[in-house]
Amino acid sequence: MQPRFRGRLRNLIYKNCTNSRLIQPVHLQISGGVSLIQNTQCSTQPCGVGICLVTDTNYKCLCDETDYQGEHCEHERKPHELTFNGKNYLKYNFNPSLSSVNEIIQFQFKTNHYNALLFHLTEPNLYIKLKQGQIVMEYRYNNQWYESSTKDLFLVDNQWHYVQIKRNHEQLTMMIDEYHLQLDSDMNIEKLFNLTEVFIGGNNNENFEKFYGCLKDITFVVNDTLTYPISDHFLNKQINQNSLRCSSLLSPIEFLISSSYISF
Repeated sequence: MQPRFRGRLRNLIYKNCTNSRLIQPVHLQISGGVSLIQNTQCSTQPCGVGICLVTDTNYKCLCDETDYQGEHCEHERKPHELTFNGKNYLKYNFNPSLSSVNEIIQFQFKTNHYNALLFHLTEPNLYIKLKQGQIVMEYRYNNQWYESSTKDLFLVDNQWHYVQIKRNHEQLTMMIDEYHLQLDSDMNIEKLFNLTEVFIGGNNNENFEKFYGCLKDITFVVNDTLTYPISDHFLNKQINQNSLRCSSLLSPIEFLISSSYISF
């Protein structure tokens, strides 16, 4: 039998798979040898829709997983995320088209799905996608496909990951979170790109799996001087506000044969 804990616990919160909000249990079953210390700092519910956390001297408000921010979670948070359900995609046009010798593509994403198309730049025919849980770049050059991946760095934990991809003439570099990755040196890249459009989260080719998860802070920097805040372009358009917040996407349960069932 394991020894039982002796000490104090506070600020117990959790999240389950059916609700994206953090939950703070109110009524606890108290067994022998356990006592509750009255929480006076949070008794007036000063955090609104947030969660009140007790500190040594006062309290602080946790606004995570809500649509509010501020010291007391009092200010509505402007949505800055795009949710993809595996069926839709977005298309951004560079108007006019651009000739570039270097680009920086940066974005953040979260998902628990292993395969999906994230970005497709049509003119250079460059694909950035998830393949078996890794970020992969595919590029067509002289009728031959080249591929470079994040090499055993798996990113399907449903947490936010920052990605930055840089191209300077024929040199490609990638950074995932804080990790600088050395890409394959034999990947041939055109020196000059002609940027016309980019597909986000999928494209019109049914052979590519569409993205199932969330994207935010998508930015393209071209020729060191031109910055395209692509996320803002879609956030400022009059589209369904529900698609601008990162929703918890649950994988459906599949019943593959007639005798399949679930019991509790």
